[in-house]
Amino acid sequence: MIDEQLEQLISDLYRLTQSDKLDWQESANETTFLVSQPTFSVILDKRGTTEPFYYLYLVDDSGRIGEAIVFDELGDRSLFYNEVAELYQLVRRKVLRTDSLIANVLETV
Repeated sequence: MIDEQLEQLISDLYRLTQSDKLDWQESANETTFLVSQPTFSVILDKRGTTEPFYYLYLVDDSGRIGEAIVFDELGDRSLFYNEVAELYQLVRRKVLRTDSLIANVLETV
């Protein structure tokens, strides 16, 4: 059951991010992004470079971490690794406005 819910959560976060319905923010850590709603927050973090781990934290409205999920290529959640990696890249591109930066560079070269 938890895997089905996790798959739905990742899918929904990706879809809502892609359609600009979630306002992800950059944190003090350059590899960590968060989105806050009135009753919860979601934190997405990447650690490592060659074989990174992705961390997804679900935080309740009082700031307590209700769930912390680690995604790595070989661990228990490896089934969702690629989806979370894609979500992370999408979030990062949106927050850092990478597409706009690329467009600006292309206009000037």
